[in-house]
Amino acid sequence: MVHHESPRGLGAATRTGLLHAWAERCDAAVKLDADGQYDPEDIPRVVAPLIRDEADLVWGVRSVYRYRMPFVRRVGNRVFRDVMRALTRWPLSDPQTGLMAFSRRFLDGFTLMADYNPPQALLVDAARRRLRYAEVPIAVEARTTGRSFVSWRYPFLVVTNLARQRFATR
Repeated sequence: MVHHESPRGLGAATRTGLLHAWAERCDAAVKLDADGQYDPEDIPRVVAPLIRDEADLVWGVRSVYRYRMPFVRRVGNRVFRDVMRALTRWPLSDPQTGLMAFSRRFLDGFTLMADYNPPQALLVDAARRRLRYAEVPIAVEARTTGRSFVSWRYPFLVVTNLARQRFATR
């Protein structure tokens, strides 16, 4: 198990976990947000395309909401979905998910520069490296712990980070 001595953000935690999986020569890694929205029982379905060698990264796409997402967040998700579709040229359904899986091929060369918005940055990195992407439908619950880091600043931070990520070199 790896951890940070003090909170450093979702991006830093994601980067540390993925680097640990890479250093341990893992065949796959899974990222699951700790806010209680995602069911760990969905992990085998999200990993399945990696096992079948159909993808290098798999997003658990929130297709069944067991709660009412706020209107502003729904609109924001659609806008970022369209931006991410343009950046990756993939038919993304949900680029902001909190359940995702990564192959060894992904781990062998990933770059995650920012400590903010890791799902979108990882998608840009994988598309830049011409990796294979897949989606698996999952259900989500209302958040049970923590609070969202999304605020009015979110779009500005995300755009800046995505531009840095898009033109990054390892």
